[in-house]
Amino acid sequence: MITCPSCKSQAIEGTFFCDNCGAPLVEITHDATDAEDTATPSTRVETPLDSNDATTLEPSATFGLRLVSTGDVISLQGRRRYTLGLALPDQAVVPDVDLSLFGAEQHGVSRIHTELRVKKNVFQAIDLESVNGTSLNGVHLKPLDPVRIQHGDRIQLGTLEFEFLTHTG
Repeated sequence: MITCPSCKSQAIEGTFFCDNCGAPLVEITHDATDAEDTATPSTRVETPLDSNDATTLEPSATFGLRLVSTGDVISLQGRRRYTLGLALPDQAVVPDVDLSLFGAEQHGVSRIHTELRVKKNVFQAIDLESVNGTSLNGVHLKPLDPVRIQHGDRIQLGTLEFEFLTHTG
């Protein structure tokens, strides 16, 4: 067992985030390309993998999620990395996108559930060892294994289902 440095609760060895408060239990390192994740949006143009590919990122590109059950859209713009999950009161670490307004707790969404990111002009989804898992088009994702996603893909966090949207223009 390991002890959470934030709330002092016990967690199983190898756990990345505290189940009680959501704090990271291991030091997370990022490669050099991640330095731009927290940077202010810029007008830098990157060379796309394929100019006809909807997943290439341009300065005016946006991406987002449409809740399948209601059609509500969450627009994500200006960053290359977003964590999705459930924010609870007094939680030490909160997701970038709080899904509680969409019934996340009832749908089994974890506090820090999934990450959406753009890396080398490719959109990716990563399950962050969530309790109820993340699925892409009905296929369960392996935890911590980045998987390419594209416009129209269905992403399910627990039982909460979204359609991934991209737009450049």
